Amino acid sequence: MNTNLAMLIIGSVLIIIGLIKNLIPVKFNESIFGKIEGKAENYAAAMRTNIGALLIGMGIVLLMNRNVYDSNQLLLSIGIALSIFLLSIILGYIRKFMDHIPIPPIIIIGALILISFTSS
Repeated sequence: MNTNLAMLIIGSVLIIIGLIKNLIPVKFNESIFGKIEGKAENYAAAMRTNIGALLIGMGIVLLMNRNVYDSNQLLLSIGIALSIFLLSIILGYIRKFMDHIPIPPIIIIGALILISFTSS
């Protein structure tokens, strides 16, 4: 897969996920953690929107730079950043911050990492 297409796919997926995290953060959290009580619900929603904003930003960087002459380095760096993000999800489970590892992010982020590394 050429880098332009890879950056288009990854950027678009990151923006969509980021928008969902910002539009429905409470529902997004409930799908992962179950019902969160009291002020913790608001704190968790705030963190979810921050993570969503970061993903939107990464997506915009990819979309705006996909026609750069040599985008291999950028695509490789996004793959590394997504790997760190995936690792933080897994470590959250290992450190007992979560009862289970949410499967959709593992699959989606894992696929984006694969696209990043194989295209760069």
